[in-house]
This record gives sequence, structure tokens and C-alpha cells, in this order.
Amino acid sequence: CGAPRKVENADPIINFETYTSGMTVEYQCDLGYSGRPSATCGPDGQWQFMGDERCSLIGCGSLQTFLQSSRKTGFSTGWQETMTMTGTHDLDRSYVGETVRFTCSPEIGRAS
Repeated sequence: CGAPRKVENADPIINFETYTSGMTVEYQCDLGYSGRPSATCGPDGQWQFMGDERCSLIGCGSLQTFLQSSRKTGFSTGWQETMTMTGTHDLDRSYVGETVRFTCSPEIGRAS
């Protein structure tokens, strides 16, 4: 079959140097992704996936969308003007177990 097919957000668990018909390769999903992709080398020399063919993002969704939609709970739509994020975080996605910390700007809460 040759090298196992690439699966986005996963790496194959390589147990052999060559694969022949009937042999199976499993994939390990990257951190923050879930799934159990596996493929079997078919009699035609092509990889055939069984079940999941991909790893799916798990988490709370987009942090940016959450912050912009949180104005109902007190945040403004311009959250960057009122607070800063501590550390580096991906605003387009979040991961299970990820902790995000914010620091309010000193001007917030001051009387004018």
C-alpha cells in the first residue's frame, strides 16, 4: 500500500515499515482533537478507512466569538479596549482544559 494516507490533525501510529493487504494503521489525533481514524490496506493496494476518517476539534469554539457575544453578560463588543489577555491564545478555537486569563485595563472603573 505504500505510506499510510495523511489525516488532518493526526499522525499515523507506524508499527511496520511496509504494509501489505489486510494490515491496519491507526492514527493518534492531535491535542484538542478527537476521533479514532484507522485504515486498512486493501487487496487493490489502496488504503480504505473504516469509521472515522478524520479527527474533530473538541473545545468551546471560537474565543473571539464568545467574547463578542458576551456583551449580554457585561462585556462590550470592543473587549480589547477594556482588557488584555495574559499569554498567547488562539482566538479562532479553544481546547478542552485550556485556561484563559484576562487583565482589566487600569482605566476601567475610574470615575471621569
